[in-house]
Amino acid sequence: MVEHFIDVKVEFSKLIKLLKPKGRLFIRTELYPETAKDFETWYYKNDSTHVFFFSLKTWEYLARQFQLYFERLDHNKFMLTKPG
Repeated sequence: MVEHFIDVKVEFSKLIKLLKPKGRLFIRTELYPETAKDFETWYYKNDSTHVFFFSLKTWEYLARQFQLYFERLDHNKFMLTKPG
């Protein structure tokens, strides 16, 4: 879902406003591998509808910017929680 966002800041702002205190937003997306040497060989970018890509550092940054708690649940599943 989130890899299709054109303007990540605007879209996340909308989603975060919908969360109640202690509300959770579950996200599933492939992470751009930290060890990747060549973006051109990464398979996930081949879907033309994917316009934004995330790394673990991206999620940590977004959590700080939106004052959320971030938790990685699995290799491609994440949870953002609004403080309450």
